Amino acid sequence: MANKIFYIKSENNCMLQSISEWNMPKKGKEKNTHNKAKHAKLMQRKKNKLKKEKEERAARLKALVRKMHQQKNRETPNE
Repeated sequence: MANKIFYIKSENNCMLQSISEWNMPKKGKEKNTHNKAKHAKLMQRKKNKLKKEKEERAARLKALVRKMHQQKNRETPNE
């Protein structure tokens, strides 16, 4: 069977393509459908963990800055 040439017209461009250049669906099982829910759950857990660590780090930094300001204010009285 010879490759048939098709004229494809879209909003942005027009092109000629042979049928052999098109991406045909793969045979067999679809990729990542078996563990998709598990993967999404683990990725969400990882994202939440990183977000929580970032917030905790920011809170510790704010507390440290507050403590340093209090010490500085005690050492030098306002005139």
